[in-house]
Amino acid sequence: MDTKNTLAFASTILPCWNGRYITSFIAAVESGLQAERRRLQKNSYIVVASRDLYDYDGLSQSVDQLEAFPSQELALAFARQASKAALAEALDTPTYGSYKWRQVDGSPTLFFTRYKQPQVHVIGSERLHLENGSGFDLLYIEHLVLHIQASEPLGNELFAYLGAEYEVMNYLSRQVEPRS
Repeated sequence: MDTKNTLAFASTILPCWNGRYITSFIAAVESGLQAERRRLQKNSYIVVASRDLYDYDGLSQSVDQLEAFPSQELALAFARQASKAALAEALDTPTYGSYKWRQVDGSPTLFFTRYKQPQVHVIGSERLHLENGSGFDLLYIEHLVLHIQASEPLGNELFAYLGAEYEVMNYLSRQVEPRS
């Protein structure tokens, strides 16, 4: 039996995760989590960038970025700037046929489900809602600003609040530090 393909519980990394994944993925997630903790240096104001893309094939969800800041002001400023950049990038992204992405007015309501945690406080959110006019494709982008009042900002409280276990783990699995 190839041990690289055996399953392990995600709760070995954080108690809030309960899925089972192949051990190589679990190892990559754990390594990525440690790399992100070192990079973000226990700053307690966290910006989480996520997107939901609805198309004729269904729904794709992703966590695109985690950033951390020592102050609320810096986190909110980053979220505003990152949202503007995400809008420009989305509007410039080709779609099929003669359709083009355009921003839709109003506040979209379809985002990842959040799970209330007493140590996680929402400070602000920049949300974008785009469609391409095809009647099939919608894109929701959010830069969520959180204040984490826990000893480890990138810990169980944050990830329990975010839910989206696989999307968060997939993001973390790609954050492995380059080997020197």
